[in-house]
Amino acid sequence: MRGLYAELLKLRRPALLWISLIMIVLSVLFGAMSQQPNFEYIRNQQAADAFVRADPPAPGDFGLSSEGPAYEQALAENLRGMERQTREAVRDGALVGATQHPVGALGLASGLAVSTVGALLLFLVAGAHVGGEWNDRTIKEILARDGRRYRFVLSKIASVWLAGVWLLLCSWVGLVCLGFVSQRIWPISEPASTTVAWAWAGPQLGRALLVLLLLAVVGACLSVVVRNPFGAFFGGIILLVALGFASRFSALERFVPIVWVGTWMRFDTATAPESYLIDHPVSASESIAVGATASGVGIAALCLLLTAVAIVSMTRRRDILI
Repeated sequence: MRGLYAELLKLRRPALLWISLIMIVLSVLFGAMSQQPNFEYIRNQQAADAFVRADPPAPGDFGLSSEGPAYEQALAENLRGMERQTREAVRDGALVGATQHPVGALGLASGLAVSTVGALLLFLVAGAHVGGEWNDRTIKEILARDGRRYRFVLSKIASVWLAGVWLLLCSWVGLVCLGFVSQRIWPISEPASTTVAWAWAGPQLGRALLVLLLLAVVGACLSVVVRNPFGAFFGGIILLVALGFASRFSALERFVPIVWVGTWMRFDTATAPESYLIDHPVSASESIAVGATASGVGIAALCLLLTAVAIVSMTRRRDILI
């Protein structure tokens, strides 16, 4: 525990402060990108419905020559269709409206923390926190105090994971602050109830904690292997691009970790145009080729495998002698 406490103290660097501010700003930006279009869409649907009721279309708009039973039936069907579209818009925007409140904001923050944006920011933290030990030439001093190198790796992974949880909380704070403003300028009617929002946000938070562990392991592993503060960040970019490319092939889809993450987090690109980042926060989409449970098991197994790789790399490579 003392080793972990020491690592947490090291995280109190200006770099983490700036990364936290970036996470807050991006969360506010992405939250606004989700809420404003939904508000506009619902308002436009409601305005169109009210306009048609106040000024019904002429019979010619339905291909009829004059008013009568056929016109009344066509007009009624048109109004029912518009009512249905308005109800669907309100229903689809209910969860987005919930993100204007603290509980719903937690669900969106959980998705953003494990998205591509969250992953890159956490890789920056890992690079500075783990790879920086070689760059600052402090690794020898650390190993002189405790030569058990596996403990160095485990404490780094744990501290980077906690930094990821911190970034998730920063994202949540940013979205809560946005909600206080957006409720007034983009009030989405009939947001999901607190119970419904918790039913979505609670599991999202729990699933995000496992994905954050995977990101922390990947970042720490890259830093230990490369021995450079930029190794985790640029290596992470290359890795995400390569995995994103591989996920486009149906034959490889089930073996790609970012597809596991998308499936585990229940990200769905099919509804992304309506709810934007609620369903697809800059990450891979949910796949039917692999189930959610199998994805979770795969993520956990990958965490163990990469942790072992980092420990072996730290133990076998004797570039640091004490």
